[in-house]
Amino acid sequence: AMRSDVQAAKDDAARANQRLDNKVFRICK
Repeated sequence: AMRSDVQAAKDDAARANQRLDNKVFRICK
């Protein structure tokens, strides 16, 4: 359960970072 929670948190963070990167990329472009 703990490992799943950590993996889920990592996935959520990765998705948030991806969205942030896309936003910054669009603004910079």
